[in-house]
Amino acid sequence: MRSLKNLKWIILFIFLLLIFLCAVKFYPATNYTYQIRVDLKKLQLTLKECNTGREIYRFPIAGPASINYLKPLPKIGEVSKVTFHPYWYPTENIKKKYLKTHGVELPDVVPPNHPFNALGTVAISFVVDGKEQIVKIHGTNDPKSIGHYVSSGCIRMHNEDVEQLAKTICNARTQVIIFYDELKTN
Repeated sequence: MRSLKNLKWIILFIFLLLIFLCAVKFYPATNYTYQIRVDLKKLQLTLKECNTGREIYRFPIAGPASINYLKPLPKIGEVSKVTFHPYWYPTENIKKKYLKTHGVELPDVVPPNHPFNALGTVAISFVVDGKEQIVKIHGTNDPKSIGHYVSSGCIRMHNEDVEQLAKTICNARTQVIIFYDELKTN
């Protein structure tokens, strides 16, 4: 009888522990300095200060030609690296597309400040669930694309906007949230 009572307490403890662990996964810690919110529906990126909730910047963006590039949404992660004057390593598919649309054969590596460098002047990398994402938030060599759904998955910004964003977050822990429909968080 006593061992059955102990077993009930052990089962209750395990159950409560599992609930706690699930809650931690779905409600990430809020010890970030900044939060980047990428609203794909409105094609805008907002930077907020976490401790006050104050909006610091709001910028127009270009989004992916297909929302499927980013599914599942929302993506909730953390900035892992800010690179000023990045090199661009276009994929084979991008090279084929570029050749077809621009008549230009891209090299395997496009250096910083080159007119064909699609990353522009800054690339911001981020991780989701501990995995580095292929897509990035970056500048552009095609400013007319801002305000449209044209990318192969990345979030494009005007170079001066992404530079301002990068200088602000560069040494601070920053959360990234990419979504299409309204978020139900603060």
